[in-house]
Amino acid sequence: MVVGVCQKKRQCKFNTNPETFQGDPCPGMRKYIEVAYKCRP
Repeated sequence: MVVGVCQKKRQCKFNTNPETFQGDPCPGMRKYIEVAYKCRP
């Protein structure tokens, strides 16, 4: 997913939802995701 959205861009943003990651392990709690992505030639 990250590659498809961020490839060849200096910055990228995308929204997620529980279906993106096959469910919600902690329903009712606020969450965030932090991703480190490095392009390779």
